[in-house]
Amino acid sequence: MLKGMRAEPAGMETAKTKTAMDILAAIFMTAAIIVMAGMAAWQALFAMPFRVERDCRGQGVEAGTLRSWEETGNMEMLGLADLAGWRVEPWQTVSSVSTRRRQRSQVIAVYGAMELVMDTRTLSGRCGMDAEGDGEEYCVLSQGLAGHLFGSVDVAGECVRTETGRYIVAGVVEYEGDVLMVPTKEGAMDHIAVLFRSRAGAEEKMGRVMEGVGVCGTGDAGGF
Repeated sequence: MLKGMRAEPAGMETAKTKTAMDILAAIFMTAAIIVMAGMAAWQALFAMPFRVERDCRGQGVEAGTLRSWEETGNMEMLGLADLAGWRVEPWQTVSSVSTRRRQRSQVIAVYGAMELVMDTRTLSGRCGMDAEGDGEEYCVLSQGLAGHLFGSVDVAGECVRTETGRYIVAGVVEYEGDVLMVPTKEGAMDHIAVLFRSRAGAEEKMGRVMEGVGVCGTGDAGGF
């Protein structure tokens, strides 16, 4: 009996110790979750690139306007990683040189980084260039158009023809519709997209970009 009575306080002490350890573990786990959430929020706000798009149709913005604005050094000052302007052109028949397949496609003339035109991912190849120093012009296909012309998205280096030119495929982006993006250095722009180095202050900076290219107000967001 006495032996049992002596064991009871020891058991109670062990239980109290275990409870305290459980509480400490819960506190540490909660603190870790808070720290991780804070780091994720910091990364989203300050460390991850952020894309902003604006509609500038009828505002007199041309490819030359964007080029002149870039040359003033504003890109670095405002923390811009990249910039693009584009306009939607009439549908054209696009044909593959190798497979001889043809497909009617939406054509988008792009000044600057082609990967900014669609807020989507690149499936193969790369985007954003209009030439490789070899005199060739490069284009980007949507997933849908690549499938119709080649039956695959792995078509970098293939050649396509339109009613107005010949292009080497640089890459393919994820989009089910038939879209061909081709480079341009002149003409009116319907949309502007900017990739900021971080989200912090991006909307206010986009307003300054729009003012810099002669657009009153910030413009509306919109797709092609």
